[in-house]
Amino acid sequence: NTLRKNANITVNSTGPLKFSEFMNSLPLPSCLNILRFDPLRGASILVLESKLLFSLVDVLFGGNGSPYPQVEGKDFTEIEIKIAKRIVQSALFDLEKAWEPVYPLKISYLRTEINPQFVAVVPPSDVVIATTFDVELEKVSGTVKIVVPYATLEPIKSKLSVGFQSEQLEVDHICQL
Repeated sequence: NTLRKNANITVNSTGPLKFSEFMNSLPLPSCLNILRFDPLRGASILVLESKLLFSLVDVLFGGNGSPYPQVEGKDFTEIEIKIAKRIVQSALFDLEKAWEPVYPLKISYLRTEINPQFVAVVPPSDVVIATTFDVELEKVSGTVKIVVPYATLEPIKSKLSVGFQSEQLEVDHICQL
């Protein structure tokens, strides 16, 4: 709505991996937004891909959203970081809504980091659950990743592993002759 552009968002993948593997896969700079999932313990990360963030900033300031030719090594300005914070904070309401049927959470924004070295939400050998979303705008596409430590989700593991349940009781009747 804010961009006045159509955005298609699809889930690309969800799966476990070691935190060190995830961190080593990130380019520099990366827009790493640290989140808190109350009442669960620990911190989580929402990553906005650099080229996506640069294009969003461009669109918000009246540009056409053309992708930057070279984003590797380009640092974020204070304005870009503040806009990233606003984008993340506006997404948190929807994220809370998505979690509501499973487990009610209050998700809060803590801070933004650019260098993956400064994000140590769990030890490198710990397992995290990473979900990647593909975002497509008119002229650019990119990814948003949500990374939650397994230790954060462990207390509600039983609620996450519940399979499909029918709303009505189904009984198999066997005829005996």
